[in-house]
Amino acid sequence: MFKTTPDIHFCPTCGQALQPGQTECPICGFDLTQVQVTDTPHEKQAETTGPVFLQTQHIKKVDQEPAPAENLPSGVKLFQKMLDQAGQYERAEDLDGALGEYRRALAFAEEHKESDPSLKIAAQTLPQLIRRTEQLLAQPTPPLPAPGEENKKLVINKSRSIKPITVIGLVLLVGILAAGSGTIFHNIFTSYPHTGIIPTGITLETKPVNQLLAAASTTTATLTSIITATPTVSPTPTITSTSTLTPTITPLPKLGSSQISPIDKMVMFFVPAGIFSMGSDTGPIDTRPMHPVTLDAYWIDGTEITNSMYAQCVNAGNCAPPSQVDTTGRSIYFGDPQYDEFPVVYVSWGDAVAYCKWAGRKLPTEAEWEKAARGTDGRTYPWGNTYVLGFSNSANIIGVTSNVNNFPSDKSPYGALDMAGNVWEWVNDKYEKYSELSHQNNPSGPTSGEGRVIRGGSYTSNLFNVRAFIRSNLDENSVSENIGFRCAQSQNP
Repeated sequence: MFKTTPDIHFCPTCGQALQPGQTECPICGFDLTQVQVTDTPHEKQAETTGPVFLQTQHIKKVDQEPAPAENLPSGVKLFQKMLDQAGQYERAEDLDGALGEYRRALAFAEEHKESDPSLKIAAQTLPQLIRRTEQLLAQPTPPLPAPGEENKKLVINKSRSIKPITVIGLVLLVGILAAGSGTIFHNIFTSYPHTGIIPTGITLETKPVNQLLAAASTTTATLTSIITATPTVSPTPTITSTSTLTPTITPLPKLGSSQISPIDKMVMFFVPAGIFSMGSDTGPIDTRPMHPVTLDAYWIDGTEITNSMYAQCVNAGNCAPPSQVDTTGRSIYFGDPQYDEFPVVYVSWGDAVAYCKWAGRKLPTEAEWEKAARGTDGRTYPWGNTYVLGFSNSANIIGVTSNVNNFPSDKSPYGALDMAGNVWEWVNDKYEKYSELSHQNNPSGPTSGEGRVIRGGSYTSNLFNVRAFIRSNLDENSVSENIGFRCAQSQNP
């Protein structure tokens, strides 16, 4: 390699001619102060080898084939995967994606640099690569081409999109090879076809640098003539345009998306389509066996329906009032403004169905309710697998219903609150024990059963009864001060 003295006249990475004393290549930005020392005179170097990236002899040689990737230390393999992913982003000209992977790789190298010499060198070299990527991303996007200029624009874009990243990426790889990590990057080189690194065993004709620079000048002149040439535009007939309708494309929602119901202003959260595990192999008999269920995408209410929301339906004449307006310790519960944001209670299954219909939604199926509560990782509670006293309104910690926003820790993977306490919730299904079920798609529940299913537990329920897979049932005409509901909505109603 080279050092920054008057002996250096060519960049060890891109072959650019340098002035004595320069510390950074003006073309590729390579930091010359980071390079190992050599006493090879530049004249001899130029005559015999040319730029580093054209020479197989500058790739670290080994006496035997590199060890396969599976024999590398696990940390180094993970680092290699990060660089491989960055290379894939580069080849797709996705500089944002490449920058993210380079930053991850730098953080990993910094954390583990004392355990492997290659990671130590990478931690020193990667910042240059990140800076150059950021500089490229910061370049302003050229304006749209005028008519007839598209081919010129294509030449310009391809000229600036990948090369700066390729050069700095090569610096990283060559630098790490100098530290003795040929085994790792033998595999990486084969994943970066655009870097110009030649695998061991393949030879190329080499030329002196002055010839390469002359060829580059000729190529530049040719491209300049292409870019500056004035295109000949043939007259085209006048076309009378007719107005056409432009379709409106609505982006698909994704995990974390929310929307507000136009009728009752409920915030709803998106639950993507897919498979989840329903039930439990170790819970009560009516929760067994755990079985796979596939559901289409849908939306779930972020909270239980509140007194103020339900009052809107009553005032609209679409819902019957709760069978009682008082609850334990509260002489007026439904209708008292201080409890407007508390869950409505003393409503039957039929009352819940009527409300959801009025709001333009539906009662969730039992499967929809359970997936919304526990996600796809089979967790026991909305927040994880361990019960934490105080995370939810359960176990009689306050002994009454609470504001639906008072327990933010009782949040499901999709954002829904109070799915492990406060009040039990009606769902659409009739109640029946699970059988040895095969894979089900969008199950709507049994056609017959003992009443209707309720889910989620209430403020009186212990840690066992607020588990996300726990089921109970009541006659659909029953009401209670600890039973309410929430609604759902299909993505494609």
